[in-house]
Amino acid sequence: VKYRQLNYDLSDGEFFTENSPSTGTGLASLDGGLYFDRHTSVGNKNLLQTLEPRLYYLYSDYENQTDQPDFDSAELTFTYNQLFRETRFSGRDRLDDANQLSLGLTSRFISEDTGREQFSASIGQIFYFEDREVRLSPIAPPLDQSGSEVAGELTWDPNERVSLRSNLQYDPYSGDMNAGNFSVNYKPGDGAVYNVGYSYRRPLTLTTLQEATEQAHFSAYIPMGRTWALFAALNYSVEAQESVEDMIGIEYDTCCWKFRLLHLRYFDTVPGQIPDFRDPELEREYSTQFQIVLKGMGGFGNRVEGLLEDMIRGFEEREL
Repeated sequence: VKYRQLNYDLSDGEFFTENSPSTGTGLASLDGGLYFDRHTSVGNKNLLQTLEPRLYYLYSDYENQTDQPDFDSAELTFTYNQLFRETRFSGRDRLDDANQLSLGLTSRFISEDTGREQFSASIGQIFYFEDREVRLSPIAPPLDQSGSEVAGELTWDPNERVSLRSNLQYDPYSGDMNAGNFSVNYKPGDGAVYNVGYSYRRPLTLTTLQEATEQAHFSAYIPMGRTWALFAALNYSVEAQESVEDMIGIEYDTCCWKFRLLHLRYFDTVPGQIPDFRDPELEREYSTQFQIVLKGMGGFGNRVEGLLEDMIRGFEEREL
């Protein structure tokens, strides 16, 4: 049980009805589940299989927030993990209302020899008992669906070098597969990382569906000996038939200092909107960045490291 309070001190602006809006809401949640396991074997491998049902109830009061600004909040992308979060917004500018029950089920296969999880599957859905009235836009209507999409998640790690991940969101009310992605990650053991992926998304806006988007993803970090490394990433739009974001760079790493240089191309898009990459007027941006690190003393250009972590799944700093 908790209470959330939000206060602002704003300068005069045409979009604010008052300079010091505030709001507060109470929130309560109840989270519980069961854990079952059994010993089994697959292909002469001894495994522990689990079955984990989970129930999560969330209640949050409604307060009118139409007079409050939205500086950095957005609706979180719906995935299986969203079933058990206490808010549907990122940022701090909205305190959402809720009266809902989430049901989830997970099963795992864990190696009894190494303790490593080799396979897991999860599925779940949220059931809403009241409309959700708090929205990012003051003129947006309440969300009145009685249930969320059905979210599924699969992971498979056949060995220590290969991992496969997949997420699906299915709308049982319309019969549409609203989102899905599949990715393969390969780490050969020499510090290298290779990724291949595909994503499909049919974005929801209020109560309507936008045109589906499809993207393929490729990324790699390739050490060239003990000091040099190459890295690259590409997000390719299937419908536009061109790259919508790509990066290429080089790294030099010694015992005392490290240097990275990268070049990034991307489209300048409006946050929170799904761009049409086939639009000839969509502007492409270019950025060249570098990072220097004096080991043990810090450095500058930390955004380069953040880009590598975001665009190359599984990237980790090398230790000489």
